[in-house]
Amino acid sequence: MPKIQFDDLDSIAKIVSEEIKQYKSSKNASVRWVIKYKIKDIACNPLIYGVKNRVSKAALELTKQFNINKEYLEIADWGKLGKFKATIPNNKKQSTRAFMMEHYLPKHYIVNELLKMRNPDNLEEIKKIMQRAQVAIITMNEDDKLDELGYRIKRPDPSKAYLEAGIELVEY
Repeated sequence: MPKIQFDDLDSIAKIVSEEIKQYKSSKNASVRWVIKYKIKDIACNPLIYGVKNRVSKAALELTKQFNINKEYLEIADWGKLGKFKATIPNNKKQSTRAFMMEHYLPKHYIVNELLKMRNPDNLEEIKKIMQRAQVAIITMNEDDKLDELGYRIKRPDPSKAYLEAGIELVEY
């Protein structure tokens, strides 16, 4: 998928607005589920509308070890980052991947916020919510720590979760 320029956020917000209206007007649970999934796919994809990523300091150190092109971090190119393998001590998932790319604020929080909007025609509010869909690139060990603390899916305050896990993020 080609990267859309940041000023196209208005177009994406209009699409999300229409999907929210369809969701709210439908009484069919299956249809609502499909629409909710579409909203998640569109509104929670910061790669297409230019939201800055966050990278942990530990992940930045790994990029130096692997001599990774920093452009991969800027565009959160999982196709490239996911190929880097490492022997990671104490990795609970037994993964050989060096990095984990995740949503800083889990997607379901963003989708629920959008669906709770009283006025789905408020494109500025939609854009503000969508801009919270940042990606965090962390190490697998850092991801394990978040999981151990119960922050795999439940993370209403991402700053607190990352701080508690000892993960220091920088905007990238």
